Amino acid sequence: MAKSSFKLEHPLERRQAEAARIREKYPDRIPVIVEKAERSDIPDIDKKKG
Repeated sequence: MAKSSFKLEHPLERRQAEAARIREKYPDRIPVIVEKAERSDIPDIDKKKG
C-alpha cells in the first residue's frame, strides 16, 4: 500500500493538533482524510484543505 501523500506533507504533531482543534470545535464530528487510490478512475475531489 502506498504512503499517504497527506501524511508525507504534514508532520504528525501538526495533524494531531488539527484533529484536536476540529474535535473541540465540532464534538459530534470525526475528522477524516480522504485520498483517491492511484489507479482509480473516479474524478478528483473538488475540496482540499490547504
